[in-house]
Amino acid sequence: MTNAAPPSRILLLTVGTGNPKDLEGSLYTPLRKSIATGDWARVVLLPSQETRIHAESLATKLTIPVTIETLPEPNDENDVDRCFAHFDRTLAALKADGWTGANLVADFTRGTKAMSAALVLAGVRHDLTVLRYIEGEREGAGTIKAGTEHVRQIHPTMATARRRFDTARDLFRQGNFAAVLNLLPAPDPPPAAAWPQEFSPAIAAIRPLAAFCAAWDRLNYKAAAQQIETLDVSGLPTDWTGLWPSDAAFAWIKALANDPGRDGDLAQRAAWTRRLVCDLVANGERCTDQARYEDAVIRAYRALELLGQIRLFDRCLDSARLPADHSDVSDFTNYLRNHKKIGQDELAFTRNPDGTLSAARERAARLLKRMGDSLAVDLLKFDQDNPQLTTGARNHSILVHGFTAVDLPDPEPLRHAFQNLEKLILCDGGADATAHLCHARWLNGLGGSSENS
Repeated sequence: MTNAAPPSRILLLTVGTGNPKDLEGSLYTPLRKSIATGDWARVVLLPSQETRIHAESLATKLTIPVTIETLPEPNDENDVDRCFAHFDRTLAALKADGWTGANLVADFTRGTKAMSAALVLAGVRHDLTVLRYIEGEREGAGTIKAGTEHVRQIHPTMATARRRFDTARDLFRQGNFAAVLNLLPAPDPPPAAAWPQEFSPAIAAIRPLAAFCAAWDRLNYKAAAQQIETLDVSGLPTDWTGLWPSDAAFAWIKALANDPGRDGDLAQRAAWTRRLVCDLVANGERCTDQARYEDAVIRAYRALELLGQIRLFDRCLDSARLPADHSDVSDFTNYLRNHKKIGQDELAFTRNPDGTLSAARERAARLLKRMGDSLAVDLLKFDQDNPQLTTGARNHSILVHGFTAVDLPDPEPLRHAFQNLEKLILCDGGADATAHLCHARWLNGLGGSSENS
């Protein structure tokens, strides 16, 4: 025969004054009734300075371990804030010892109303899944008639779950999608006792939505597109309705997920990359709003680089694989030699192993200028007009070649750089670019904080 497992819960009880003429019937009996209803590893009594004597007297009559946590100062029992601070510390200490909210039960029957209110608040704060109080027939003075006591349990998980949903919604609006996934439990297996089953449909709606947005935010468009198939708006809480993506947002992600590949038709690559550059700018704006300046600078620089690549795609040229014998490529090399920008034996570009040539951002823009591209001059001037995004600033980023983080006590110059990038995008793409930027900025508008949303 195996031994029974030891009790795994602790009961905390407030201790009041009771009726001085009948302490046994008005105080001790109800407290013992609550203690007898359950199997406890320990009882924690929570008296005031005045009622500590009653707690000590009760402790001598109990056969299970008892600790007494008395309110620190006289008259604390009438101050909700001081009671809460004391009960909060008591519960925190128990949790530090390894007890969880599911292992702790609080009885707030006795004591002042301030003590009761404070214990309930502290219990909710520490995720206690069960609170209890003694009810029964009332006598003339309002006390419970001896012999009619009955323990009633309540479950604050409804309130705590709703509060977590509120927190999850705030995190979602701030773009902290991974935090939403950490805060709301996976629906399979079913949520723990701290989550009433009636919240399962909401969790099942919100978690895939957060996963979709998280994938989009980290530029993993294929993962985001796959996540679309798991979305189900039916369980979404009404206060989340405005956070559900539009059909246009879904279509936007599906288009970005349809990458034509490096070897695809260059006209298709140009069209796809025009979408990508808009999404990078929107992403960089979010990084700026979130004070992630290193990430913002990298995205802005890449967007500027992509604009030059797009203009070359339009001319059936890929800046990473320029044909060495292309007339415009050879003409540009000769131009640089004649103007002594390079030596007679040098090339304007880097030679690839397969014999093609590769042009870095600035050299690609200069090639475009030589070819008469209308956007080339603006691409070349962008560095001097936006010093936060110069080649030097980018290369000295801690994420590229540097050792010091981008320091922006005032992010406005970076915001201004993104506004100038938007102008270049609109010059390049016209009305289509306007629509693309609108779709790309759907994530920016969740919290209403982006100036460009």
